[in-house]
Amino acid sequence: MKLRMFCSLLIGFLCVIATAPTYSQDGQADEGKKTVSATGCVRAGVEAGCLVLKDTKTSTLYNLYFTGKAPDIDAAISFDGEFHDGVTHCMQGTAVTVTKWAPIKMHCPKEE
Repeated sequence: MKLRMFCSLLIGFLCVIATAPTYSQDGQADEGKKTVSATGCVRAGVEAGCLVLKDTKTSTLYNLYFTGKAPDIDAAISFDGEFHDGVTHCMQGTAVTVTKWAPIKMHCPKEE
């Protein structure tokens, strides 16, 4: 009887462990990289060296990090990217590491 109860508890414990999410070192659930696509005008962020873009469809503000050449300020672009892991110094918008971007035909008025 005790052996049967022990086996039942052991099986239950193993089932719980098998279905639990895995976590990375920073404590976030490891569900793979989440991607995002957006379109808008590149603007200077509040902090020096930061670039932001407000999506024309959702009005979501993104803090953009480019691994290669970055577009000019006030350029209209469409981009694909992955949500950025870790802390940033820009303090604005959702941080995104841009994996691909292209200029688009759209008027971006100069900000004053």
